[in-house]
Amino acid sequence: MKNTYLLLIVLFSCFTTVAQDKPEAECRHSLAIVDSIFSKGDFYKAYDLWTGVRKKCPTLNEKIYTLGAELLKIKADRAKVEEKEPIVKELLALYDDYNKYFPNNPVPVNMYKAVIMNRYKVGSKADIYSLLDRAYSKNPTTFENLEAIELYMKLYFEKYKSGDKTITANHILKRRDDLVGHLEKLSEKTPANKMANDRMIDAIEVTVKEVATCDNLDAYYGEVFEKRKTDTLWLQVALKGLSSNHCRTSKLYDQITQAQQNIKPTAQSAYNLGVAAYQKADFANAAKYFVQSAELEKNPNDKANTYFTLASTVYIGRDKAKVKEYAMKALEVKPDFSKSYILLAQQYGDAGSDCAKTDFEKKALNWLAAETLKKAVQVDKNKGGLDKLIRKYQEKAPTEKEIKDAKMSGKTISYGCWINESVIVPKA
Repeated sequence: MKNTYLLLIVLFSCFTTVAQDKPEAECRHSLAIVDSIFSKGDFYKAYDLWTGVRKKCPTLNEKIYTLGAELLKIKADRAKVEEKEPIVKELLALYDDYNKYFPNNPVPVNMYKAVIMNRYKVGSKADIYSLLDRAYSKNPTTFENLEAIELYMKLYFEKYKSGDKTITANHILKRRDDLVGHLEKLSEKTPANKMANDRMIDAIEVTVKEVATCDNLDAYYGEVFEKRKTDTLWLQVALKGLSSNHCRTSKLYDQITQAQQNIKPTAQSAYNLGVAAYQKADFANAAKYFVQSAELEKNPNDKANTYFTLASTVYIGRDKAKVKEYAMKALEVKPDFSKSYILLAQQYGDAGSDCAKTDFEKKALNWLAAETLKKAVQVDKNKGGLDKLIRKYQEKAPTEKEIKDAKMSGKTISYGCWINESVIVPKA
């Protein structure tokens, strides 16, 4: 009798387990179908099927919530204005359920809720800021959404402007430093996002511009410089703050620059020292620091501009070979850097007898100047105004009669020395 009783218990347990597994298996199968349908672009069918899975198996797996969030965002975007609010509220509730059923999930739910609430004008600014603050404080490493970062700074600044006595100018500058430093870390983590992160840093600078005066920055950074002068990220962020707000003449700016250069040179610190050396007419050191800055720079546009500074500022009028070398380096980094072509054309046109053996060769350099300017127009359609200058160089080149007299029709002139280019003489 006892054995029969135990057997019944085992059979009942097995039946119960199978009964429980069946709906879960169905949900898993349905969720896979939702994913497939969604990937093919059939949003409405995917949404309808997903709704049933969510209700039937809320604890199945996290994909119910990550996929559901995407579906609801699309639904909100496509809805009429008057229909958006209930959809947004459903999305917010979905995020809450995500945290409820999967409390250890890695998704910054509060950050996403804040962004959605702001985008669709649901909830108060205080509620939105509170969500952002909790998300950033809990785990800054997952706070990567640029819209959220900008909103976090903007709402904090608005609280300050509204008269919140708990927030001072120094608090604003500290928040600015925290977020700029955070963005710098994100750029190191994912270099491909650096340009977007740099644009966000610029947006933050604009937000706090009213508070970020040179006097305020000097006082703020001066208070902590001695304690943080070995913190390379802090030095980098401080330099960026002083530079972007045109505070390069302050004594503190020089101290931070030198501290950064001594510990871990950056493109910014080397560039600053290059500027300082140039202003003292110390051209050798200016060149050394600008070269170092360009080599350390990761942003192609900034790298090209630094090489161009070497060509157009440090070496111009002093060393034509170096002018060409660094103008070409700028083009290697950024092939559409039209300023290099314009500078080179001017150098060729003014070369005189530097590399020319005859008067004909001297005048023929105007063809090289004109062709080089054409390259500037090819890479930058906004340089169409150069047409007049191109014609001017062409008019100064040898005439058809001069070509015939020199018996140079169709021949190639090769220039050595710093020019190191060839010109094909037009047939006459």
